[in-house]
Amino acid sequence: MDLQPVDIIIHIINIIVLFLLLRLLVYKPVRKYMLSREEKIKNEMNEADQYRQESVSLKKQYEASMTGAKDKLSKAMRDQQQKAEKEAGDIIAGAKTKAASIEEQARAQAEEEKRRAVRSMNEEITNLALDMASKILRREVRLEDNRALVDDFVKKAGENYAGSNPENRASL
Repeated sequence: MDLQPVDIIIHIINIIVLFLLLRLLVYKPVRKYMLSREEKIKNEMNEADQYRQESVSLKKQYEASMTGAKDKLSKAMRDQQQKAEKEAGDIIAGAKTKAASIEEQARAQAEEEKRRAVRSMNEEITNLALDMASKILRREVRLEDNRALVDDFVKKAGENYAGSNPENRASL
């Protein structure tokens, strides 16, 4: 096989024509497809990036709102606990005040009962002493004189009795 310059030129022209045909028919559409595909991928990447940024933003908002909700909840719980403790303290203070009042009333009532009992006992002793004195004397003496004598006797006896026993002094 012999290579002729004309054959070489024909081959070069064939290659050039083939190149131009391929460029027109294959390269341009393939390049156009590749560029459109590249653009589509870029758009999808940008969209994905936007969605990711939005999701990060939403996550931050959610976390902030959850933190705010937790703070509000814990504050509300603290407030309710403080309120309950205050109410419990008020109830206890009221109960203590009422108990002290009842105790004071009971003491006053007991003291009054004691005074009445002492008065009643003094009157009984006076009456007994008068009866005894009248039986002993069997004479007529004025009742007021006898009462005065017996009252004086009871007072002195009560003072001696209270003075000799420290427990009785505290109770009188």
